[in-house]
Amino acid sequence: QPQAAMTSDYALGFATAAVAVACFGSNFIPAKKFETGDGVFFQWIMCLGIWMVSVVVGACYGFKPVGYPGAAMLGGMLWCLGNVMCPVVINKIGMALGLALWGCTNMLMGWFSGLTGLGGLVDKDHISSPFMNYSGLVLTVGSLIGYMMVRPGEQEKEEGGDTPGDVQLPGLTESGAASPQDNLLPSAARSAASDRLLGCAMALSAGLLFGLNFDPVFWAIKKENLKNSSSPDVILPYVFWHFTGILVTSTVYLVVATLVFNRGKVYNVDGAMIVPTLVCGVGWGLAQTCWFVANNSLGQSVAFPIVTAMAPCVGALWGIFYFKEVKGARNLGFFGLALGLAAVGCVLVALSKKG
Repeated sequence: QPQAAMTSDYALGFATAAVAVACFGSNFIPAKKFETGDGVFFQWIMCLGIWMVSVVVGACYGFKPVGYPGAAMLGGMLWCLGNVMCPVVINKIGMALGLALWGCTNMLMGWFSGLTGLGGLVDKDHISSPFMNYSGLVLTVGSLIGYMMVRPGEQEKEEGGDTPGDVQLPGLTESGAASPQDNLLPSAARSAASDRLLGCAMALSAGLLFGLNFDPVFWAIKKENLKNSSSPDVILPYVFWHFTGILVTSTVYLVVATLVFNRGKVYNVDGAMIVPTLVCGVGWGLAQTCWFVANNSLGQSVAFPIVTAMAPCVGALWGIFYFKEVKGARNLGFFGLALGLAAVGCVLVALSKKG
């Protein structure tokens, strides 16, 4: 590519990555005050909002025919399958550990896809400085671990020498009483350990699915051997099919969950949550659309670490400055550490593209 065209690709890639970071970090805010129950109906309404974005994008391109639309739908299915695992993961191992596991796996899988090309299935990224790329990746993974240590809603107690509120001692409940786990029978303890192992395995699986969800689209583009494949005009027509795959899979899950888990009963939901949840989906759809463009312009080995490391930072900033739920020196210290690691890591990853 001519130097001017490459510079334009980089500018577009970093700009769309920034929009993706802002939207991913903010998209759940409209529905924050609503109870989502088991998340089944919530995820379907959200996926409907996601699909609405794809209709607009598709209309902008006149619903241009693409090669291998089924591959793009497969990518959407992979993402949705990972998404429906997340509530189960949170129930079994908690939000912090779950986010850290699927976040790191997501980042590493996406990065690995771009770096290696998955044995020729997708185009391999051209990295000028592998050392800078690897170093940046390590730092961004470290930032996700740092975010895991930030516990919203908990603040250090500064009086009376009490245990900090954001540190839960093993074997104690929040009231200080002995945890029921202390008196678990061996069989119950084994069951709890099995649940935790299952939760960790599902978190890792969800991360793998998230990290692979773009690859079927890039496989289709490679098979088509399209010219100027880094142009957004090549990647964006696939968004409609990818998001359609998300909605179809989400709808199937809603029907199965209703018939099997809810015993055929229609979900009783708060009607007031529907519009905010749709807005959440629109925000996520905008973010994912921009991430498509960023991946196409920069390569997944560059865009994945940037987006996955910086989006939690935006969410944490909302928690600190707007919701006032991230407090205490310990929480703010871990947030500062995570932010610093993410910032330096992203700079290294970005520079690794140009060398």
